[in-house]
Amino acid sequence: MTALQIDNSSRLMGRVVTEPPIKVFSKCTLNMSELGAFSYLSPNCVMHHVRIGRYSSIGDNVQVLSAHPVDGLTTSPFPYQTFFRAPFDAAPRTQFSSLIQTTIGNDVWIGSGVRLKSGITIGDGAIIGAGSVVTKDVAPYAIVGGVPARFIRYRFPEETIEKLIALAWWQYDVVRLDLRWDSLEATLEDLMDRITSAALTPYMPERYVIYRDGDNIRARRLES
Repeated sequence: MTALQIDNSSRLMGRVVTEPPIKVFSKCTLNMSELGAFSYLSPNCVMHHVRIGRYSSIGDNVQVLSAHPVDGLTTSPFPYQTFFRAPFDAAPRTQFSSLIQTTIGNDVWIGSGVRLKSGITIGDGAIIGAGSVVTKDVAPYAIVGGVPARFIRYRFPEETIEKLIALAWWQYDVVRLDLRWDSLEATLEDLMDRITSAALTPYMPERYVIYRDGDNIRARRLES
């Protein structure tokens, strides 16, 4: 499907689900992840167990980091997974999830080289500064940055953020709309009018499982 632009150098692991359109640039890794419509991944991204919303922009070399246990005798993974070759291939003796679900909301912008701790939630409309290491949840429409990432400011006043969250404009295909993109208030007013009058209806595309078939990446429609 042409609306699913996935560079053939991408690495796909486990079940990867998406809805069109999307764009995945070269040498990205997608492992047990979901990617929402109108979002893109820049080169060399590593997404493990991630759910990405719509209209999100992910910079190059963004990675979701695996976790290690910190409360037991060792931080090594050998107690919960077979890690070394024989004769040191001991069976796992306990359980530990090194990768848990990470959520990236809608209209999120993540700058180049960001590292995300597994299991956190990045709220809708948030911005993560380039090179940041994010270890905690990020509130909707917050701007954070640094190592570790710290709150800098909100993108808009509280009243505007409340309007944006209530409107949830990412439920719609706004790409082809003739809107006042240079004026947030005018755009919000126009969208509210279109939604209220039913001139604009939610975008509900078919979803696809993407997978590698030999040298090619293919898509299979996900049955409801």
